[in-house]
Amino acid sequence: MSTKTTHSQRGKKGPVSSKKIAPPRRSRARRRRGLKPGIIAVVIAGVAIAGVAIIALGVIFFLNNATNSSQAGQYAFQVGTPGPGEAAP
Repeated sequence: MSTKTTHSQRGKKGPVSSKKIAPPRRSRARRRRGLKPGIIAVVIAGVAIAGVAIIALGVIFFLNNATNSSQAGQYAFQVGTPGPGEAAP
């Protein structure tokens, strides 16, 4: 007979001891960490505030430029001396 051990005999040791076999370790599943609800609320509020500010600036710009452009060159106030087209002292 051969002195080599067969494949089925490799790793086998004498009688099994009375010690309990430790349970296999559980692999730690990595939890996917999303953004916290508070951070999401802050981002949404910031975007909303920025949107309202942009709309408000657009309305102000529109109202300031909506004046009657046919009055170009005419003054909305009384001009004193020297008048328009006169040389300044």
